[in-house]
Amino acid sequence: MGAVLSRDHELDVQRFDVQAWPRDDMRELRWVVDISRWRPRLAEWNLLLDTLPLSERQAVLSLTAQFDQKRALVSRLMQRRAISHALDVAEPEIETARTIGGKPFAMGVAALPARRPHAPNFNFNVAHDGGVIVLVADPVL
Repeated sequence: MGAVLSRDHELDVQRFDVQAWPRDDMRELRWVVDISRWRPRLAEWNLLLDTLPLSERQAVLSLTAQFDQKRALVSRLMQRRAISHALDVAEPEIETARTIGGKPFAMGVAALPARRPHAPNFNFNVAHDGGVIVLVADPVL
């Protein structure tokens, strides 16, 4: 069984410590992914990397340590999936940016208030410690 990474890609969840994405009616998100045992094959790595916009791919690949690249890739995939799920935005429409402090946020079409009446103040953040990546999102806070 696969977990949907985007509307065009699936991921074999049996290779990871993840569960399928939440139901459509869930907007509060609490996701934890442990990548410490993930050893992606080159084809898998390239498939996942290719789901990101060029600027995000370059940011991932700019990191020198492979482990840091893996963590950055999974973090960005989680962010994009959270925005898509919570705000009902198609993956190609998603744009993200970072605050001066490095906190990611949705911008562009995803940030338009008309696109998110069910999530008037959608916020999310990602943190990591070692191989564990955590994403927390809330539609109102």
